[in-house]
Parts: sequence; C-alpha cells; structure tokens
Amino acid sequence: MLKDLNELLEALSAMEPGVFYYHCNENKNDFHNWIRDVFEEKSLANNIKCVQDKEQMMKHLFNHFFSY
Repeated sequence: MLKDLNELLEALSAMEPGVFYYHCNENKNDFHNWIRDVFEEKSLANNIKCVQDKEQMMKHLFNHFFSY
C-alpha cells in the first residue's frame, strides 16, 4: 500500500506493465482518483487524468515535485 506521492513515484519506476495497466487503462485511472480524492491534488490529478503511459505518469509526478 502506498502512503504518499513520493511512494507512488518510486513504485511506478519498478511497476510491471501489467500492474500499471490494471490500475490505469481506457476504462479507469486509479492513480488519478487517488491523487484527486485522497491527497486533494486537483491540479496534478487533472494533468494525469488521460495519461495511460507509465513514463508519462512518472514525468507528471516528477514535474509536480520539482515545480515548487
């Protein structure tokens, strides 16, 4: 279980493609929902809402951390 956005970024780097696809595909985006609902990071959630590629997801998270 992931506790924060840092752990999500770390987990994504090691995540198998099948696991990523289970959580993020054309029918759902668990990462978007989690970031929006649990962490209330609405801007980041909007940025990744349509992302279905692990590398792009990681890029958005990385940019989020270093944009402050």
